[in-house]
Amino acid sequence: MSPAEFLRELTLPARSLPVVITLVAFLLLLASLAFISALSPVAGLGLTLVFALFLLPGLMRFLVQVTEDRARGLSIEPPTAEQFMLLSSVWPLLPFALGGGAVLACGYIRQQFGEAPAAAAAALFAFALPGSVGVLAITHSAVQSVNPLAIARYISATGLSYLYAVFTLAALAVLFAPASAGAGNGTRAILGRYLLFALFALTGRIAFEEDLVNEVDIPEPVAPGEAQQAASITAERTEILNHAYGLSSRGNRDGGLRFVLQQLG
Repeated sequence: MSPAEFLRELTLPARSLPVVITLVAFLLLLASLAFISALSPVAGLGLTLVFALFLLPGLMRFLVQVTEDRARGLSIEPPTAEQFMLLSSVWPLLPFALGGGAVLACGYIRQQFGEAPAAAAAALFAFALPGSVGVLAITHSAVQSVNPLAIARYISATGLSYLYAVFTLAALAVLFAPASAGAGNGTRAILGRYLLFALFALTGRIAFEEDLVNEVDIPEPVAPGEAQQAASITAERTEILNHAYGLSSRGNRDGGLRFVLQQLG
């Protein structure tokens, strides 16, 4: 990827309509939460819980979708309602869990061993994270996304282009560093969220440049075995008979018989 292509990819959050709409909605939502919390802390807390349980995970899933769409050379699709469901896919949330864990780990290392080891740990994590996200978006495998060998293969395959993603992540970290607090909070927050969207798009794009998607086989779902199928059928039959027995034991024998016949039909 050339420097010109890198700069063009950084403008994707301003060029792709689904990303623009999602980013603007995200910024407006954060501003609304801050405003409501200032007026009523109780209402703000309730809305923050809704945001944390539904909206933030949905946004995380959308960002990983952006990475996958860019890696496959597809047009970015708008967020779906399924992405914002509480029981939707969990695997796209892994990069953010890893990020939170890395922040806590680096804080602990800083307290126990000092600044230099903490900075080294943070640098190592920052270098590996885009590779982990890229592997996750391509394979849909949480296990592979934390596999050092898989991450190393991704980094090796993307070559020097991978450094663009690391540079973008480093810029993002600087924007949200405690030392930057108070220095143009509004502008810094907007630019930081913008770079977050750009980072996920860029991570997918460098995979597309090297055609990594076609080099990875995602295994087909494994059909349940005979024993599992038999156990499932037995459980279903037991449930039907229990319901029919419940109807009959309350004097509704015809209703119990009809229920069994309906299930057989």
